[in-house]
Amino acid sequence: METIKSLVRKLVQTESISKQVNVLQEINTLFLTKYMLEIIDSDSNSNFRLYPIVIFGFILLKLKLITTMKRISLILVSIKINYRRIVLANCIFIEQVKKKILHFYTIKEVLMYASLKIVIIILAF
Repeated sequence: METIKSLVRKLVQTESISKQVNVLQEINTLFLTKYMLEIIDSDSNSNFRLYPIVIFGFILLKLKLITTMKRISLILVSIKINYRRIVLANCIFIEQVKKKILHFYTIKEVLMYASLKIVIIILAF
């Protein structure tokens, strides 16, 4: 699996919008996988019964994130905002989602927060 640095480099070097979207998806997947493993590794067995809920939440969030990030990245690329801001917005969004999931919020709260954060990112540009 590629590292974040190599994926960001790939994003900057890629000309095609569809390939840029694919790279953004890879970045998202890498972040989500990494943090899911961190939750499972660092947590005690006391929260073991929460794992199915958290994993289900991650799956839903990942699907929602990928389709939304496609739209966001297409908008951003089409108006020629520089690549660093695209990656930065993406990383900030994932970091905020990670914080919410680490506190074991409900799936509904996480998805509502994710939707709100996406709107804020779009408005920020």
